[in-house]
Amino acid sequence: MFDTIKVPVSYLRNVLDKKDEKYFDNDTDFQTKDLDCIMGEYKIYRRQLFRRKFLRDEFETKVDTEWIKEDYTGDVNFYTLIRDEEETEYIFDFKFSFKNGKLDTKDLLRKEYLASKEEREDQDRMYDIEQSFLDDYRSRFSFRFWNRVHIWTSKINNYVMKKIIIPKRVKNQAYHLSGRAEKNPACLEDTLY
Repeated sequence: MFDTIKVPVSYLRNVLDKKDEKYFDNDTDFQTKDLDCIMGEYKIYRRQLFRRKFLRDEFETKVDTEWIKEDYTGDVNFYTLIRDEEETEYIFDFKFSFKNGKLDTKDLLRKEYLASKEEREDQDRMYDIEQSFLDDYRSRFSFRFWNRVHIWTSKINNYVMKKIIIPKRVKNQAYHLSGRAEKNPACLEDTLY
């Protein structure tokens, strides 16, 4: 999972080349995995980091939102995919540092060329050919037969594994009988098998 962060274009001006600035505006969404990673929404406003909080009524439906100041200290890496006027794709990766929720430093970590429109179309064409070939193979009787065998043997294997695992209550009884439970109570917390 990730969070979305909105960064005003004015905060990017000192870290981007002039020719790259035109690809960004105040509606550009960036993704980050350095905050809560719960599909939350963040923004930078007046050099302060804010998080959107959803207000709910008694029926747990979204009613309204408010922006809450975050007292975050640390680095936030965020990135986005941009297409230029010729539909060439680039990825931009930034790092902003915050101290007590206030923006401290900002850096462009990378600008990486991904693919041109022609390269993407060529990749899509190759992928379509490969998938067509593989789909033909998967439609063969022998593949379908052995795939079914695999599914059924996996189900049987899972059933057998459940039957040979010693229940936790039986293990706990054995630990109490041997005296291990009194000497090492942590053995009772074993939840693997």
